[in-house]
Amino acid sequence: MQKQLYIFNPENDLALASGTKNYTAPAHASQLRSDLQLLPLWYANYPCHILAKCNKENLQYIEMIRHKLPRIGAVDIGNVSNGNYHVQPWGWSAAILSELIRMGIKCPLSFDDAKYLRDISHRRISIYVFQWLKRNYPNIPLPETPCLCHTFSEIEEASQHFKDMIAKVPWSGSGRGICRMKNENLPIYKIWAEGILKKQGALICEKYLDKLQDFAMEYYVEKGRARFVGFSIFYNTPQMSYDHAIVTTSEKLGHILKTKYFMQAGIEIDTVKKAMSECLISFLPSEYVGYVGVDMMAYRTNDNQIAINPCIEVNLRATMGVVSAALGDRVVHPDKIGTMSILYHPTETDLIAAKSKWKEAVFKDGFLYEGTLSLVPITNNTRYTATLAVAE
Repeated sequence: MQKQLYIFNPENDLALASGTKNYTAPAHASQLRSDLQLLPLWYANYPCHILAKCNKENLQYIEMIRHKLPRIGAVDIGNVSNGNYHVQPWGWSAAILSELIRMGIKCPLSFDDAKYLRDISHRRISIYVFQWLKRNYPNIPLPETPCLCHTFSEIEEASQHFKDMIAKVPWSGSGRGICRMKNENLPIYKIWAEGILKKQGALICEKYLDKLQDFAMEYYVEKGRARFVGFSIFYNTPQMSYDHAIVTTSEKLGHILKTKYFMQAGIEIDTVKKAMSECLISFLPSEYVGYVGVDMMAYRTNDNQIAINPCIEVNLRATMGVVSAALGDRVVHPDKIGTMSILYHPTETDLIAAKSKWKEAVFKDGFLYEGTLSLVPITNNTRYTATLAVAE
């Protein structure tokens, strides 16, 4: 039986944008990868190996977690070479393929596969999803279909049509490359937009929606099937990067979404789950193995009705929603609801100040019952933290 090999490579979205085999991540992305390298511990299939430093901090942390939380299974860490592993990176790209080849690891995908995955990681895939849903699930109501703009004059036409719109860069990560444009002040975005058009060839424009709630449906794809693995209800910063998520069982999250939004919108949540599973398989290569997250949104229409956008974005990778879904099923006590947060601390002083506000973690029946649990080990050099907090 092949051992699972997990790699946290959050710079993958940036590597896709680059499109190169030998990509060098910027400092902030490298710091994120280093600080959160053990994050796969929470969603992995055990036993497994995580590509992480085999140092005292990591070893002691894993031992502590497995003692407190018995549902977390056996994990090895350290470098690997010439092994027969079932490789599970955070995301696939030519860059991670090159990294694995240098380590002597056999990969299930080729560079041609990686090129195709880059093509379908382009944000225009949401246009395909809208068109697929209209053909195959015409009873699912949709907002206006996004449009692909290759010139600034096409952006102007889209702006005149939508009046208030969101423009998205084809490839970008962590909420970057998303800009709200109103028709009356479009000229101030011309330099930015033309720079993106020159560099990436297009912008995806869509109608601005009055958001009520961000959420996602998470899937695991293998052998030509997309298996639903959980819901994610999350919140972004004003800069559109990930901030925190509600953590509880998938059943409870589904109930929240169903009663607050889907029933009000007149849509069956199970229909959307099924439709998206089928849609993903319609364009993913048969060799693809890994997670896919579909970001969605509940919003308020102009006539004050609740509606659902079932495809804000398709993430061909693991997501923080995959992590929070696993935490809800494996870590948070069934009687409780937690919050998972990913935060940046510019200095050691900021980190110390943040930690001083954490309440001591209390465990009950093999679950986190209250307090704050760091999801990764923390050192003086840590700048990104991942925490799970449960209120009393």
